[in-house]
Amino acid sequence: MLARQDAIEYEQQVREIGRILWPQAEYGGAKNLLGRERDGVFETDDVIHVVEATISRQRIKALEDAEKSRTLIRALRKSHPDKAIRGWIVTRDEPTPDQREVLEKFKVDGIRICSFSQFTSRIIDAPTYLQMRMDYPFGSARNLVDQDDSKNVGHYVEVNFLEDTGQATEKVWSFESIIQKIQEGTKKYSVFR
Repeated sequence: MLARQDAIEYEQQVREIGRILWPQAEYGGAKNLLGRERDGVFETDDVIHVVEATISRQRIKALEDAEKSRTLIRALRKSHPDKAIRGWIVTRDEPTPDQREVLEKFKVDGIRICSFSQFTSRIIDAPTYLQMRMDYPFGSARNLVDQDDSKNVGHYVEVNFLEDTGQATEKVWSFESIIQKIQEGTKKYSVFR
């Protein structure tokens, strides 16, 4: 019973990511098509994405999901000849070598297998982005407390704010001057841009 609940929750997580990846298909999700339940079907202007989510690491489950997806993909290609049809088998963990081997023969049908982490990284590759920020600190990534420049990436450039005074000239405010005014309890509110 617990495994079934885990599977249901995981399928929901995958559908949520699908809605983020394909915002045009925000109402996409689980559907019954060709007499079978589908974990996710997301239709955009150009592509229909068929998604199966699994917590199983078994070869046979990957084969079943791929065959199930292929049947639907082939039917959708006939009924939607103007759209590309893509299949996704999204595993909770890294796909096993057996699962990858099974999916090789389904590539021709546009079906790919990936882990949940790989699927979500299509939104933004967060691990790569965070590593790049560590390697090349800038702006908010810089340690402003001790001005650590140990990575030798150059000088910190302070950001100034412009006050819209409603006149031809604008007043420039530094971060420090804004903090000072707040500490002084200044009641004047300005619009910054």
